[in-house]
Amino acid sequence: MDKKKKKEQEEYAQTESEKKLVHLVQYMYRKSYDNMSDQHSKWEDMLDSHTGKYFEENLPSYKSQNISNFVFSTIETIKPVMLANNPEFTVLPSDNMATKYILSQNSPDSPENTASPFDKAKKANACLHYEWNRTKMFNRLHESLTTGLLLGKFIIFLGWNGKEIDPLLIQPFNFYVDEMATSIKDAQYCIYANYVSIKDVIDMAPEKEALIKENASAPTDKYLAFNKDTNNADTSQSILYVEAYIKDYTMLVEEFEEGGEKYTKTRMKYPRGRRVIIAGDVLLSDGENPYNDPQNNNMPFVEWNCYPVPGKFYGMGEAEQIISPTKYANKIINNILESARLNSNPVWIIDKNSGVAKNSLSNRDGLVIRKNPGTDVRREAPPALPAYLMQVPQMLTSHIENISGVYDVTRGERPAGITAAAAIQALNEQAQGRIRLKVQALESTIQDLGSMWLRRITQFWKTDRVIRVANDDSGLTMEEQQYEIVTPDDIDGDFDVEVHGGSIMMSNHTAKQQIFIQLAQTMAEDGMPMIDRQSMLETMSIPRVKEILSRFEKVKQEQQQIQAMMQENEQLKEMLGKSSEMLGINEDESLQNPETPLQSEGEEVDETEQMDKEALLAIMQELQDMSPEQIAQAVENDPRLEVVIELMQEQNMQTEQPTQGIQ
Repeated sequence: MDKKKKKEQEEYAQTESEKKLVHLVQYMYRKSYDNMSDQHSKWEDMLDSHTGKYFEENLPSYKSQNISNFVFSTIETIKPVMLANNPEFTVLPSDNMATKYILSQNSPDSPENTASPFDKAKKANACLHYEWNRTKMFNRLHESLTTGLLLGKFIIFLGWNGKEIDPLLIQPFNFYVDEMATSIKDAQYCIYANYVSIKDVIDMAPEKEALIKENASAPTDKYLAFNKDTNNADTSQSILYVEAYIKDYTMLVEEFEEGGEKYTKTRMKYPRGRRVIIAGDVLLSDGENPYNDPQNNNMPFVEWNCYPVPGKFYGMGEAEQIISPTKYANKIINNILESARLNSNPVWIIDKNSGVAKNSLSNRDGLVIRKNPGTDVRREAPPALPAYLMQVPQMLTSHIENISGVYDVTRGERPAGITAAAAIQALNEQAQGRIRLKVQALESTIQDLGSMWLRRITQFWKTDRVIRVANDDSGLTMEEQQYEIVTPDDIDGDFDVEVHGGSIMMSNHTAKQQIFIQLAQTMAEDGMPMIDRQSMLETMSIPRVKEILSRFEKVKQEQQQIQAMMQENEQLKEMLGKSSEMLGINEDESLQNPETPLQSEGEEVDETEQMDKEALLAIMQELQDMSPEQIAQAVENDPRLEVVIELMQEQNMQTEQPTQGIQ
């Protein structure tokens, strides 16, 4: 670092307006944080219930401490049902974009070679799929869904890191809104707070390095650093980072002159809102929100609620309702286990003067105990458990199923007493009713995320990019993958994103495949099957579909070539037969005496037929003069000569005069 730059860092000091702005952001953050104190402790219990830590008790080692975690089983049963596949996106041009294009095409003054918005939508669709696979968004969604099912809400931030679009899963512990907000779309401010590396902060504002280092602090807040090891954290290597997106209604009055008269115009200073970033007490950035999200209140976040609570920003998760019955079910189960353990090994009662050492008693088979006469050595059986106690765990388990909506058929188990496949399928669909409602909300969130992603692409992709069109699971090699160049003009426009309903859910592939097999075997009115081969293979999720179809096409072409050759051979045989009949003489004589006239006196012969006869006789004559090797080479070059050779061999067998060159 040169001396001039070092001097600037040492002399840098924040202005009073910057300090006021920092205090304003800190006030909004602390106010929202305090309002969420009850929520924080509840979320901590929900996360601990998923790992089983919540149900652990400080008991002696000889006490039963079994944990049957119904919270974990419920969450992990719902996840694969809700999110089993990547979403199927469809990108369409917006109504406004499509209308302008259609009207311009009908106008006589419309420019030539105007790019179709539908072609742009196809390119945008390919870009969205490429980005989804590049960022491994399916895996991130699984992590987000775990948070949402446990805590009732997950939040995803979609930003730009200077090179690529960078999605970030934000834990509810690190996200804060104003107390009147019920969703991101009506929030007056959204704040992301977390402890970050001080080096990353210095890279954002190198001129403020000295101030930043002065504000370094250890991650002391257990909720902001939840589930992170902060015991050995270095206080000089972390700092509290706060990024706030604020609805700022500051107006600017501008003066301009037109026609010799002066006018004033009022406009918003921050049309897309304001973004303020601070680290500790240092202002890192202040300016207009760089992200254009008018459909999302100009907030670069998307949210999903497990069970929305009217009038509340945060929803309710699955764990909140089943944590209590799970806790008591574990207590009762442990009591039953304790009683079973004591019944199998009851306590001993011995008199002090019995002469039996207490360490000599055991559960060994055939144990013989010698005691003093008149003393007592016996086992004390524990009291029997009430009969109803054995039914309580089953009752609580049934309550957990009714509360969560996760039954045995949802877990893939066959209900007792039901064997018909159709009945089991109907029960499964009915049991997934509540899950389907959550899936519809999740698809809406993914749709908002996809639309936001396309806006990032059109806003920040300023240079040509090469994307892979084929999916990672296409089964194609690197050479077979399809790559495409995308220019900023190719994706310039406003697009709508749709997610195919149910595309992310788990489906009964066996039943679906059976239906497609039946459709493939059913013929329509035109004699063709109801479904084609390509759709059948794609439905079966078989890799390398294109390669399989190309092999089928190659076999089909070979069969067509063989059939064409057979038809030509049949035509040649027919022509030879007609020629022999029209010659009116034995073929061997014609071969031996080429001077034989080709027609009788007074008999007229068609000139074309006469030419065919002469050509055939010429071929036969040439074959007579060839060696076996030359004949084999000629047949390889023209397989039709085999028919002529067969005819000549038949003639030779009839006359018992072998022809030269024919073996």
